[in-house]
Amino acid sequence: MDDILALSTVAATAVAIIALVLSWRLGKQQRVLQAKQVAQQEQQLKQDLFDKRFAVYYTVDEFLRKLMVAHGNFDNGDYAVFIAALDRAEFLFDVEANDYLHEIRGKVKAAKAIAQEAVHVSALGQSYYQVTEEILKILSDLDDPDKRKVLFAPYLQLQRLDRA
Repeated sequence: MDDILALSTVAATAVAIIALVLSWRLGKQQRVLQAKQVAQQEQQLKQDLFDKRFAVYYTVDEFLRKLMVAHGNFDNGDYAVFIAALDRAEFLFDVEANDYLHEIRGKVKAAKAIAQEAVHVSALGQSYYQVTEEILKILSDLDDPDKRKVLFAPYLQLQRLDRA
């Protein structure tokens, strides 16, 4: 009887140890899986942030290119897309980048006001070329894609996480 009791105690202890080892291994696998999921979520957040930032950068850059080619004239639809991009930028970039974007917005608004006045060029006694020159003067320092690239470069770099 004592042998059976001792054998059952050993068996119960062995089962408990096996259960403990299996539980520990399962926990370890779950921690590894959780770490991979966290890394994937971090990568997805970085990708989403990159996509949003790039969309703003691209929209602003395209709008300014069109604006320069058209000598300050622009389509209201393009302007609405441009303004919507600037509104989204508030939460995507730092103060310096947002200040630059606000500067662009102010100069575009000034150019728009002059362009609207250009409709009445004859009433103002100015030629179309004088008005266009005024607009281009306002916008001239905005035609600097290199400045935009340098300012926005830190936001437009997508870095990969180390894959473990």
